Amino acid sequence: MKLLTGRRFGLISLVVGVGIAAGGIAYASIPDSNGVIHGCYVKNTGDLRVIDSSGKGCDPGEKPLEWNQAGPTGPSGTAGPTSLQDGTAIVTSATVTVVTHTVTAAEAGLTILTAPFEVEDLNGTTGGTTSVLCNIAINGGGGGFLVTVSDNGSAAQGDTTSMTITGRRTLAAGDVVTVDCNTILAGDSGEAEVQATLLLERVGS
Repeated sequence: MKLLTGRRFGLISLVVGVGIAAGGIAYASIPDSNGVIHGCYVKNTGDLRVIDSSGKGCDPGEKPLEWNQAGPTGPSGTAGPTSLQDGTAIVTSATVTVVTHTVTAAEAGLTILTAPFEVEDLNGTTGGTTSVLCNIAINGGGGGFLVTVSDNGSAAQGDTTSMTITGRRTLAAGDVVTVDCNTILAGDSGEAEVQATLLLERVGS
């Protein structure tokens, strides 16, 4: 059997030693079983290094430092006030308020406004196509969504269609929020009925 030379034996020992060291790093307990990360801090230089909790600890001149992997649980937030209103109205060419709500002091602040509404043609044999414009108005102002319903041959009920209006506004106490609708053509007055819901969800003060 051929003996290993001192140089070759030393090289093999070095390789094995590196492998063991690498294995030790791979299986280090960072963080430890309690979720705590251990480190060593040098005040003069600001150097910080993370250490294995089962290792030899900090060197002379270093101060131990510990912190949790997960911070403490913060307090639970509280949901802001909400308001939910429903309404039904027959739509005319003049603006008709289907739902209305006056903002209280507790409800004031950044608010998400949602208004799903359904438009129904009241008589599916007369009037042809009826176009209805609905919007969320704040103190009388706001944009709108246009929907169209048509006759379907039924005197009892024509077509129905639905849509949801959404928006986000900062509301003040005393603001009046409404869902308003009107027919586009004067001749379509009374041809359609709107059922609407107004939901106000405060998300900030």
